[in-house]
Amino acid sequence: MSRNVARFSILGVIAVLVIAATTGCFFGGGEEPEPTSTPDLAATIAAAAVAAAVPTETPIPPTNTPEPPTPEPTPDLAATVTARLAAAEAARPTATPVPTPTPMPTSTPEPTAMPAPTAVPTSTPIGNPASQIPCVVVGIVTDAGEPVFNAPILAISKDGNNRVVADARSDRDGRYQLSITEFDQFFDIFIGSDDTGVDTPRTSTGCREIRNLNVPN
Repeated sequence: MSRNVARFSILGVIAVLVIAATTGCFFGGGEEPEPTSTPDLAATIAAAAVAAAVPTETPIPPTNTPEPPTPEPTPDLAATVTARLAAAEAARPTATPVPTPTPMPTSTPEPTAMPAPTAVPTSTPIGNPASQIPCVVVGIVTDAGEPVFNAPILAISKDGNNRVVADARSDRDGRYQLSITEFDQFFDIFIGSDDTGVDTPRTSTGCREIRNLNVPN
């Protein structure tokens, strides 16, 4: 703003000087007085420019004082280390407690006396004493010369009661075996309900006899 005012002032001074010079030339009467001195126009313009260039207003210093920068906080190293140790301790798995073994008694307990076993009386077997060895009659059952499988073989008493004193079944080769525990007797040998007409020998303890049989027709 002050620079514009200075410029307009210089221009105004120049305009005034120009007008004064012109007026003197055209409206002066009689003889022109001899100028005592010629005005230095260039010096006048320069002085006006210097005056315009000098600031007339005193600059007002800024009233706002800049605030000093806030210092960065100093990290608390001890607190950081303590926090990390606490987090690591919390993340560590809890150890399973080991059971404390129960102390064993130092003294060996005395064994409890067991009662003596009671002897079981042995009964005397009836009809087939264990001391008696049966009389065994063996043989082969055939039908038209072929062995008969699973044929029922019976030893029947001759006392008229038709008691079966021993029985057996022939195997795939037609073989059979009768064990008779009634001794000093003869017995009829049947195949099923048919009398084969073959008798046992007189039975005795531990006898071994062979009697081959044919299926009756």
